[in-house]
Formats: sequence, C-alpha cells, structure tokens
Amino acid sequence: MQNGGNEKLRRVWPVVFVCVVLASVIIRLPGMFGDLWLDEIWTLRDLGKFDSAVEIFTKEHYDNNHYLNSLILYLLGSRDRWIIYRIHSLVAGAGAVVLAWLIGRRYGKAEAVFSSLLVGGAYSMIHFSSEARGYALVVFFGFASFIVVRRFVQSKSWAGAGLFWACVVFGFTSHLTFVHIFVAAGVWLAVELFRTSKNKVETAVRFAQVFLVPILFVSLFFVMTVSKINYGGGPDQTLFEVIAEPLSHLVGGPSEGPIAAGVCMISGGLFVVGILRLRSRGFGEWLFFAVVVVVSPVLVAAIVRPEYLPGRYFLVSVAFGLVVLGIELAGLWRGGRVCRIIAVVLTMLFFAGNGWHLAGFYRLGRGSYFEALRFIVEQTAKDEITIVSDHDFRNKMLIDFYEKYLPADKRIVYLSKQDYDEHGADWAIMHKTLAAPGKRYVSFTDKYGTIYRCIKSVGYSGLSGMNWHIFRLARPASQGPGGQEDKTVEKDGTNSEGGHIIRN
Repeated sequence: MQNGGNEKLRRVWPVVFVCVVLASVIIRLPGMFGDLWLDEIWTLRDLGKFDSAVEIFTKEHYDNNHYLNSLILYLLGSRDRWIIYRIHSLVAGAGAVVLAWLIGRRYGKAEAVFSSLLVGGAYSMIHFSSEARGYALVVFFGFASFIVVRRFVQSKSWAGAGLFWACVVFGFTSHLTFVHIFVAAGVWLAVELFRTSKNKVETAVRFAQVFLVPILFVSLFFVMTVSKINYGGGPDQTLFEVIAEPLSHLVGGPSEGPIAAGVCMISGGLFVVGILRLRSRGFGEWLFFAVVVVVSPVLVAAIVRPEYLPGRYFLVSVAFGLVVLGIELAGLWRGGRVCRIIAVVLTMLFFAGNGWHLAGFYRLGRGSYFEALRFIVEQTAKDEITIVSDHDFRNKMLIDFYEKYLPADKRIVYLSKQDYDEHGADWAIMHKTLAAPGKRYVSFTDKYGTIYRCIKSVGYSGLSGMNWHIFRLARPASQGPGGQEDKTVEKDGTNSEGGHIIRN
C-alpha cells in the first residue's frame, strides 16, 4: 500500500511542476501587451546610434543600458509589435520559476512547490519578467549561479566552474546588481571550501578554479564599462521608500505608508527566522542567502553611494528572499495540522496582496501614452499640433516614439524650453504624480500667464511607468490676463530636471 502511495506521488509531482510553471507564464502574459515605457523606449532609441553590436558595450555608458537586454533588442531589429521586445524577459521569468523549484527541491518536495509558487506569483517578479529590461535576466542567472556553485561544492568539477563563469558573464551583462550574487557566492564558496578541504592550499586552488576567471572578467568589465557609466536619474526617494518597496513587495504589501512599514517588519522577521532555521538544520547555504539579501546590498549601497537607488535594484535580493520564505512555509506545512493551516493562510495572504498589485498592473500597465496622444490627435482639428511638457527629455522621447503610430495626416510639434513663448501650445503634458494624493489637477497658469485646463489623466500601476496629465490651452497670454481662471492644485511642482511650464 505504501509503495502504491509513493508511486502515485511520483506521478503527481511532475504534474504539479508543470501546473506551477504554466500558471506563472499565463499570469505574466497580460503585462506583455501594454505600452512600452520610458526606459524601454530609451533603450530602443539608443540602439539606433550603433553601427554594430560591439558598440553596445563600448559606446553607450548609461545605467539604462542593460547590455544583454540591449544586445537582444539590437538583434531583433525594428519591430512594430512591441510584445516581441519582451519575450526574452518572459522566458527568463518562467525559467526563474523552474530554477526556484530546483533550488527548493534540495530541501524537499514541499519546499520546491512553495518556493516556485512564491517566485511565480510575486508581483515584482511578474512585473519585470514582462518588461524589455535586464531585471528578469539577472534573476535567472542569479538562481543559476546558486545551483552551479552548490553543485561545485559537491563535485569540484571543471564543468561546474565553467558554468559559473558563463553565469557571471551573462549575469553582469544582464544588470550590475548581479554583484550581490557574485559577493554572496564568493563568501559562501570560501567558507565551504575552508570547511571541507584538506588544507589551505587546496582551498585556495579550488577557489581560484571557480573565481579567478570571473574576477578577471569583472575587472575588465569594470574598466571598460562600469567606471564610465552616467546615471539617468529618477524620482527622489527617501531611504525608507528605497527599503520599504522591495521588503514590502516581498510578501505583497504596499509600497509606502504605515502599513508598508508593518509589512516590512513582518517580511524581514520571517526572513531572519528562515535563515536561522536553515542554519540550525546544517545547510551551509544560509550564509549565501544572508549575504545576497541583506549584507551585500547594504555594503554596496554604503560603498558606492549611487545617485539613484530604486527598489528594483534589489530584485535579485527579493527573489532569494522569496525562496527562503518558501522553504519556511514548507517547514510549517510539515509541522502538523495547526502549522499547516498557518502555512495555507500565509500563502493565501501572499497571493491576495500580490493579486491586488497585479490587478492594478493589468488595468493600468506602465502607462497609456499612446492612448493619451491618440486622444490629443482626435480632439485637435488642425493638422499641426503643438505640445509642451514639464520634462523635455522624458516626455519628448515618449512622444517621438508613439507619433509614428498616429494618423499620418497629423503632425506633432514638440515645443522645448527654448521654443516655448507667451503664445503657449495647443496641449501641455505633466508627468509623474505632481498633484497631492487624493487631489486632481483642474488648471494651471504658466510663467507668461497662459492658462491650461486638465481634461484627461492616464495612470500607471507602479514600479515602472509614469502618469500623464493632459492639459488643453484655455487662454493664451497674448489675449490678456485670465482673471480668476487659474485653479492649479499645486503651483510649486516645477520639475528641476527640465520642467518649465509651471510657474514658481
């Protein structure tokens, strides 16, 4: 009877595996179809400057250039179906779910299920595995690196070392946050080799076998690219916001506010418990998890002091945090009836929180820029349409990209800061969320006295994207004072990075 039960379980587990991976792909698909947002379009725009694929690594040194992602888009060429640019991220996202299963399987079948479920169902993992950027790729190669190093500890084979070399090359060219994996793998391997090798010489030789080539590559990569990188910038964030977003999203919580603070404490506490339990069970991997999720991000942030530190830079840390939480939930699952109920409730809360984020993502995506421009075109009778905005670089890039998909008989003329005068423009666009929460724009007056009224707003769901508030010209300054027409919600919202249409 017992053998029959075991045989039945052996047949069920492959089905469970296929269902988990298939479900993770299905819930990622809707995010593939939305508008491309600023960073994706920025990458596509810069690819037009290159005469060869080599120049991706030698010519453009911005933090927005995720080298492997840029290379893939370059090889794809110009495409009108934007979804094609995101397919490699979908593949990497699904692959990460498979690797999460394999990582968890080391500790047990339940660990494999819970780890892959959390990685597959986490909103941040879903979001970035449906975006033409390097974040899904770096998570995939991060998971692959962990598996490869763990097997090398057991086999000491050159094949394992070579696979790690490949992971390092692909990981760093996916995104520079692979450094957290690199540091964690180095610390973990050094400790494991010191513990298991016969003497210090063997420890040094084995460590060099794995890390000498990657260290040489990283050194060369740093000199050629990393040391020359310019940062494109982004929204100002407090230290709490930088920490809260990834920690809270780890378990499906909000990005800000007092609830986010509470959720951060809970997720952080669960992670610490999970690490301690791994250590108590004799798994040396606890050290890797501790370094990649906590130690390395803190050290890198303290040493490098980057100008801009968004929450997505911690995605690899979040991914491994999810694996640890999956292992912990599996431990609860085995703890008896009460513990099993707790594990189910916690899992349901996880999916409820992430489902709430996902619903907003399905509804708003990363923004509706094409819809907004199409609305402007439909509402304007004349063939030449003038537009001004609060940020020349960001908004003009979006307008230039989507204009070619608008009716050919309409022409958009973007008025930059230098071109704008008292005659105003037909339309004005404000990006991001300049208005106070819970309020909306009614109108604003520029520095010349030109009045614009807000007639449409299109939002985005968070993590990637921008709001667009669409204003129509109501009264040019050349027609005289506007009296009491001005009903601006906030007049002090001028963006210091190129804003020019809001009066200080």
